[in-house]
Amino acid sequence: MKNLKIIGLTLLILLMTTTAVFAANSSVSVYVPGNTYFAKATEAITGQNQYGKATINASGAFSGFIHEYCSKASDTDTVYNYNMPDGGTKNIDYYMNSSCSYRLYVKTDGAFPAVGKLQNYQ
Repeated sequence: MKNLKIIGLTLLILLMTTTAVFAANSSVSVYVPGNTYFAKATEAITGQNQYGKATINASGAFSGFIHEYCSKASDTDTVYNYNMPDGGTKNIDYYMNSSCSYRLYVKTDGAFPAVGKLQNYQ
């Protein structure tokens, strides 16, 4: 009976640690009111070694960037810039490494608000 308890406890611990290794699908968003002079950012999410997606939507002009931060001392931060002078919807497919975190920055260039969404899956 004691061996069954030990085996059961071992299996439970293995199950808990195995599921913790896999990153969860994450989605964050940001709302930027019109006439905002500075970019607003989403919360940071961690990549999953696959393509993620950013979607930005506004009736007027907007711009911004995706910021990739990797904790390795030798790496530099990577930035993907975008600009939509006529407004509309911008969809960006972006590879997200699991050792990096990502934020979407959005800035409006006029009176219309913008909404941005960043997810680490497609």
